[in-house]
Amino acid sequence: MGFNLKSFGIGIAAVYAAAYALKSTMVKLKYFSTSEFGVWWPFLADKLLYGLDAFRDALGVPVRISPASGAIGRTGKDAENSQHYLLDDGKLKAIDVLIPENIDLSHAYNIAKSLGIFTGIGVYPDWKPSHGLHLDTREDKTADNPATWSGLETADGQVYRDVSEGFV
Repeated sequence: MGFNLKSFGIGIAAVYAAAYALKSTMVKLKYFSTSEFGVWWPFLADKLLYGLDAFRDALGVPVRISPASGAIGRTGKDAENSQHYLLDDGKLKAIDVLIPENIDLSHAYNIAKSLGIFTGIGVYPDWKPSHGLHLDTREDKTADNPATWSGLETADGQVYRDVSEGFV
């Protein structure tokens, strides 16, 4: 007989609700509300959240969390190598954001890089409804030498190239 939450009268929904509420009292963001992160809120790494807030502040204009499926968290075997996947430490370390069209994507990238927080930055000039960035706090890179790339749409689907190709 193993440990069973139900034997304590606690359901998974109650545990999740408690985690959601606890994180909401501990992590205070200036520009984002918990509802923008949906069900993923309790699982997002604090460093990523504070970095996202710092990015928004430095950019000087609102950014949106991408509404695309998988822009925050991903599940399933195909997602296991993604920073959007719930890692062994129980934290998500990546988020995709949409940048207003009137803000140059290279400018947004340079701001994200200059903050010294993000260890992975991808540029996506072809996202809809506006271009965007993937921001992450992966542990196998440093903010001084982050993983960088561009994701470009082609007739054959999305391809990954050097970050500079995303600014053309």
